[in-house]
Amino acid sequence: MGRRANYRTSWRLMTWLWTSTSLMVLIASAVLMAGCSMQLTPPDISAVSSGQRARVVILDHGIHGGLVLPMEDGSAREYAFGEWEYFALEETGLGQTLGAVFVPSQGTIARRDIPGGARMDPRQLAEPYIVDSTHTLFVEAAKVRLLVEAIEAERAVRASEMLTRDDTNFVPTDRRYSASHNCNHQLAAWLEALGVKVGGSRMWARFEVERTSGK
Repeated sequence: MGRRANYRTSWRLMTWLWTSTSLMVLIASAVLMAGCSMQLTPPDISAVSSGQRARVVILDHGIHGGLVLPMEDGSAREYAFGEWEYFALEETGLGQTLGAVFVPSQGTIARRDIPGGARMDPRQLAEPYIVDSTHTLFVEAAKVRLLVEAIEAERAVRASEMLTRDDTNFVPTDRRYSASHNCNHQLAAWLEALGVKVGGSRMWARFEVERTSGK
């Protein structure tokens, strides 16, 4: 009994030390990176006809960003990447939060369909959610179609495991979520697929859009 009690005490101490250390590292990282932003340079589409251009919108939800793309049927669709248990299952306790940050785990791609959203009005796209900011970019419509096809192909692999909550559905993906590939890293990859040049930090949902003459 004594040895087991000592073991439990040691285990609790180790758990407390790990949690405290992880939290301090997370806070320190946030402080160090607070001034860094993801710098976005839209592609030069001055030679592209107006009918072949598309407006895309980034919704800054605070800790993560969502990418809204126009659909050909007049609707719009928001995509976001996240950690399955934290993002889809809403297991947001301290242990789960730290685990999602420091331990590579199951990723998910979320999709929110927005009927009548093809006007891409940032205020309409954000409702009913509160967002910190919105950012509009213009890209080639053909690249939007290709990106949607690629994302949906990835979601289709495990579509039978889809989870729906409110107006959003979540599908687990074989892509892992980690500190080196979080929601904003994936958003940056999607933007690059649209021809957007991405610089600066990809860790946080802090965006700076450089205006070009190719709107």
